[in-house]
Amino acid sequence: MSHDDDTIDAAIKPDINSSYVYDDCEVKLTGRTATQTLRSGKTLMIYEITPVHPMNGVWKKWISMSNLYKVD
Repeated sequence: MSHDDDTIDAAIKPDINSSYVYDDCEVKLTGRTATQTLRSGKTLMIYEITPVHPMNGVWKKWISMSNLYKVD
């Protein structure tokens, strides 16, 4: 689960041009991130997501990449 540079991350690499599934909803990354440095020196990163389709509402949520499934 470690990223190349001391960042704790998921198995999938974030891609702002891709769409993902979160909680039965197709979402996209907004490009915004938030980080927290842990005592171990590693950095925890979360990503802001929003629905791809307006029929799923207009909202934003912060999540880790491990909660997303990439749409191929």
